[in-house]
Amino acid sequence: MFLALGGFSLFQLYIVFCSSKYKIWKLRYKYNPAKFNQNFNVVIYSHNSAEAVVELLENLKKQDYPIDKIKINIILDNCTDNSSNLLEILGGSKIWRITTGQKPIGRNAAFEWFLDKTLAFENTNAFVFLDAKNRINPYLLNNINNAIGEFPVVTGRIRHQSDNTVLSIIIDLYEKLHYNINLKGRSMAGLSNFISTEILAIRQEVLEKIRFINIKNQNTEMLYSMLLSKAKIPMIYSDEVSVFSRENSTVKTFAIEKNKEFTEKLKPFKYGINLLKSSACNKSKELVASLIYPNDAILLCLFCSLIAISGNDEFVLGTKLPHYLLSFSIVTTMYTIILAKLSWMEIVLWPLKILTSPLGLLGKNINGLNLNFKKPNFNFKFQKPEFKFKMPTLKLPNFIKSKPQNTTNVFVTNGTRDIPCQLEIESKDGLYTSILWFNNKKTCSNKFLRAADSLAERSEKLFDRGLVLKVCQNCGYFEPTNDGKHDFINGSCLLSIVKHDKKEPYSTQISYSCKFIIPAHAKELVKKQMEELL
Repeated sequence: MFLALGGFSLFQLYIVFCSSKYKIWKLRYKYNPAKFNQNFNVVIYSHNSAEAVVELLENLKKQDYPIDKIKINIILDNCTDNSSNLLEILGGSKIWRITTGQKPIGRNAAFEWFLDKTLAFENTNAFVFLDAKNRINPYLLNNINNAIGEFPVVTGRIRHQSDNTVLSIIIDLYEKLHYNINLKGRSMAGLSNFISTEILAIRQEVLEKIRFINIKNQNTEMLYSMLLSKAKIPMIYSDEVSVFSRENSTVKTFAIEKNKEFTEKLKPFKYGINLLKSSACNKSKELVASLIYPNDAILLCLFCSLIAISGNDEFVLGTKLPHYLLSFSIVTTMYTIILAKLSWMEIVLWPLKILTSPLGLLGKNINGLNLNFKKPNFNFKFQKPEFKFKMPTLKLPNFIKSKPQNTTNVFVTNGTRDIPCQLEIESKDGLYTSILWFNNKKTCSNKFLRAADSLAERSEKLFDRGLVLKVCQNCGYFEPTNDGKHDFINGSCLLSIVKHDKKEPYSTQISYSCKFIIPAHAKELVKKQMEELL
């Protein structure tokens, strides 16, 4: 027991240390963009998600990436809704229908079905696999292009959210530990990673190579993780490559997801045992061994058991060594907290995460468990009964901050420094409000009939403070759409005509941002350049 805990603790410290090197790697590829734009074959999986897949298709057409470098394929897995009709009306993609019966065959099986039919005839640089249940930002393909130029396989982050305050903090805690520590650390250590086909980019030559490898349970979520590790192909995790879950998580859906992760790891376990006995590479063996690493609750029980046993006078190792091991684990935990950038509330709820980690084994059997607590109000007024005086009001800071939803990454600049923020345009009862988020704190505009007016007011208030909001509406290259069909949200970017000698402008929206934003007062100069070209 002591050797197992000692080895696991040492390995965890190594992973945490490697995750600290991620920032240096990110700066290297972020500020050294790819030399050329890859040809992407974007493959979207959908099952009865008509509105979601239509929205995803439209967002792909608005990517900050050359549209002629993108080929879109949509797989409809035994859909019974009107997805096919909507997509045929929109156009711009090739539709693949799977009609094998009433039940869907699953995302991974659908992707394999698609590759069986098309891979031999495709001539592209890389495939990008997406799930229609997630949203994307305008820079997804651009970020994938930067990362995949160095690594043949790129996986990203799936961001979840919840209306439940406590559950939202627990989800953030899980994601920070999983993505900021585990995936980053394993990537920087050169170890095989657990990847999800909800967001995955992989080169065509890699797909052609690994499809000659046979493993059991081809429909498991672990399929590509096992294939790539056995083929000794390096992969990288990039937090710039991220998608956003459309659905808010609940206690039950969260438990079902954790249960699915647990069962997906068990599926290839029998195959993994045989792999450990074979002459496969050490990275494959390590990936299989990681399937049986204890979770937090089991690890805590083992530590408590070891400390209890050490109290016996006949214990061979004595009473000090287990305590040294526990101290070593505490140091690793503190190192993890610093690198994962956990908030104080997440640190407080870490014990709750440890205690609730076995809930993933229950899955659909969880019923009636409700964590839907109201957000605590720290402005208390204490008043003792039968007394005429009131206790002074106790004002504490609001530690539980609001969470932005459906936002776009933007920058606010003072001329010398760009401050990253998030912009949300909220529509309610036919009125639009522009909300600017910074460190989970927001500032809102008044309500307007048009989204452009609300964004203009938000920009003017910032300008009064010597700040400029760097979005398309405030850019000299931007030309709004004046047909009134989209509440003046859509527009065109003239950069492609002025700088890239193209005939048609890029399609964009008022709230988008890019590195080519120029001041709005430069619009006259842009018009002169347009006149010279024409």
